[in-house]
Amino acid sequence: MLAFVVVAALGGATPTPSAPLGSSAPDILVMTPLGDDTDLTRGLLAQSLTSALDGRDGKSAVSLVDLQGLIEAEGNRQRGPDCDVDATSCLAELGAALGARFIVSSRVVRLGETLVWQVSYLDVAAARAIGRAEVNANDIAGLRANAGDIAKTLVPVAFPTFTQAALLGVGGGVFVVGATGAVLFGLQTAQISDTLDSQTASLDDKQQAFDQAAYVPRVFVGAAGVAVVGVAACIGALVIE
Repeated sequence: MLAFVVVAALGGATPTPSAPLGSSAPDILVMTPLGDDTDLTRGLLAQSLTSALDGRDGKSAVSLVDLQGLIEAEGNRQRGPDCDVDATSCLAELGAALGARFIVSSRVVRLGETLVWQVSYLDVAAARAIGRAEVNANDIAGLRANAGDIAKTLVPVAFPTFTQAALLGVGGGVFVVGATGAVLFGLQTAQISDTLDSQTASLDDKQQAFDQAAYVPRVFVGAAGVAVVGVAACIGALVIE
């Protein structure tokens, strides 16, 4: 079958359904989107989505476009009458032969002036869709710009979620400490200034205020800086996926 021919060409050996490529096998196979647009534009979508998916959550991705040369070279000679590259019946066979655990299939539909890209994330072993995404745009370039968002929807990354929570917790705590210190030492700085400017304060009070003026304002600035660091950490956490 075509799927096994493609794998054989990639791996240099004849594969069997129970013996995929192993370490060289991709985790995700991205199929060329179905639709009325040209092969070139649909291929661009597949490549954009493959690039966005490759490396996410430690998974490798390859597109059918990447294999197109092999498929075209072997297609007419090796393809069986029951298997078409774009046919749904070939998805499981091709994914299993390549050793890909997941397959991304999609369709581009034109609704008036709008293009709709519907994407499904399939688990080959479970034979079911485990994720779906849909984006709209006015043209193919607009759809391609959404490839990163589709990848995030289909393959969430668990580690950054933990990192986000950790950064928010640490950043929030640092901000509270810094902000509290800034308020307290800010009030004390204002009090020192008032004492030094006062006409009624005793000499001892002025001397004490003078001594405190040597370090309290500096502590206030440092505490404010700590609060800023806490805010920066929280902002950094919010931009993580």
